[in-house]
Amino acid sequence: MDYIINFMFKRESKINSLAILFSLIFILISIPQVSDAQVTREQLGVELLNDFVLEPAKNEVLLNPGESSVEYLSIINRKAVNVDFQIQIEDIVGSDDIAEQVKLLGDEKGPYSLKDFLIPEITEFTLEPGEKITIPVRVELSQDAEPRGYYGALIVSSRGDDSRVDSNGEVSGKTEIITRLGSIFLVRINGDVIEKSELVDFKTIGPKKYVYFSNPEGFEVAIKNKGNVHLVHYGEIKIKNLFGKEVTSLPINAFFSLPDSTRYRELSWKDGFAFGFYRAELALYQGFENEDGFLDSNIWFFVLPWKLTLGLLLLAFVIFVVIRYFKKNFKLERKK
Repeated sequence: MDYIINFMFKRESKINSLAILFSLIFILISIPQVSDAQVTREQLGVELLNDFVLEPAKNEVLLNPGESSVEYLSIINRKAVNVDFQIQIEDIVGSDDIAEQVKLLGDEKGPYSLKDFLIPEITEFTLEPGEKITIPVRVELSQDAEPRGYYGALIVSSRGDDSRVDSNGEVSGKTEIITRLGSIFLVRINGDVIEKSELVDFKTIGPKKYVYFSNPEGFEVAIKNKGNVHLVHYGEIKIKNLFGKEVTSLPINAFFSLPDSTRYRELSWKDGFAFGFYRAELALYQGFENEDGFLDSNIWFFVLPWKLTLGLLLLAFVIFVVIRYFKKNFKLERKK
């Protein structure tokens, strides 16, 4: 009987131990995973220029559904005094306005809202002169996040004052100054996304014309993003003369476009002397791989510098008059 009781007691102890073990495992799995990323500070020997620096200006994050990422934001105080900073989160959208390529939405939520999924480690802090702080920022989207783009910005603002001094050298008043800098977050969730773009315009800068008395200032390129993820574009413009020889090539550095927006780029043409017929050929990467990876277009124009053109016309006129004079006053006869 004692043996049976002993056996039952040991068996119950093993069951209890297993239950406790499984409970601990469940608890550990259930606890949210905390990032090891921490806020760090360091003192830099930077020149004090009465401003602050925010890096990076742009963050591109590619995630699968349910994944998260930790990005880092750095702020350097280049003022000669301690400065209080604050971080706010705003959604951003694209624009068709050439003067406003990206819009901050303030408290409003955008159609590709990211503001609920950006989590900075801290949102308020103070920096001493020359001090740099690095802040981890978690990007966390839900497991069922729709495959598309999500866009927002971390806005870092500092408060200061501008003292006004009168003619006697005394401070007559202070005006509070709030400086704001932003770091854009471009997040893409992998899956069945829509990638589509369209070349809206390619022309010379300014009013459209075909004859110039000096080099055109440059060229304008506009591309519209008609998909639901941001796209990165790059390319070049080749300028060729009447005989098809390449005169120069203007590289188009990489730039991004947000969904439902048009991005503009201006490229200056500062080459020296130009004269005659020219053809400008555009090749612009539309932002995704397919059989038509590049969008192509071309325009033509004449460059006729007025001084040179006028000189050539005068020269042609003089030659014409001389030839006509000789034909009228002299006769050429063969010797017999």
